[in-house]
Amino acid sequence: MPNEPKLSGDLRDQPFAKLVGQLSRSKATGVVEIHDPIGVSRAFFVQGAPQGARLSRLKHPIGRILVEENVLSEEKLNEALAVHNRTDKLLGQILLEMKLLTDEQLGAVMARQSQLNFLSLFAAREGRFEFLSGLVHLTDFAPAPMQPLATIYIGVRDHARIEVTSDTIADLAFSAIVAKPALESEATQLPPAEQMAASLLRSPKQTGELARAVPLPPKSLRAFVYALAQLELIETVGPAQVARA
Repeated sequence: MPNEPKLSGDLRDQPFAKLVGQLSRSKATGVVEIHDPIGVSRAFFVQGAPQGARLSRLKHPIGRILVEENVLSEEKLNEALAVHNRTDKLLGQILLEMKLLTDEQLGAVMARQSQLNFLSLFAAREGRFEFLSGLVHLTDFAPAPMQPLATIYIGVRDHARIEVTSDTIADLAFSAIVAKPALESEATQLPPAEQMAASLLRSPKQTGELARAVPLPPKSLRAFVYALAQLELIETVGPAQVARA
């Protein structure tokens, strides 16, 4: 698998999940612009680590995030929205003025929105993409550093269509896989069950063995193996090596 990222293309040919893997492996810094019928979405990277995104359409309003995370009540949100609808002020500014949020809380919710925006892009099925390299493009977004392995895993598990993982899973179906040394530290980003699966890969395992040994739903296991493959944290081994393990 080449380390150089494909700098432009169509998401129907190269899904966002694969693009994230390529940019992470190549330690790229810059922005992916995705042009769709609505406008332009932007996903930001620094040294291969996802930094958040801005979408061409509003998908994760900060008010809704604040309510879901129990920072704000529905009643207080509605009061702020009533002011917002009468003025040109941003909702965040209104929440600060009404003393419903602190500066720190506003910064945190904007970072969370940026993370959710990035994860949403794993569901994108169409649109032309272009990668613009360099720090000069890292403007107009809320920085929210994310770990590549956990980001690809959660993005594929919760947002991508299952077909995204099909080719990778098919390629590995009749092989055993084993962890590369880098996986030990990278796996600390993952939830406990996924960390257990990573620890089992210290010796060669068939994907079926992982499925029987670790309580992960099939979609989660597919996303886990796919994420490891995209970041080149596993390698395949031959039958003789499996027999000795």
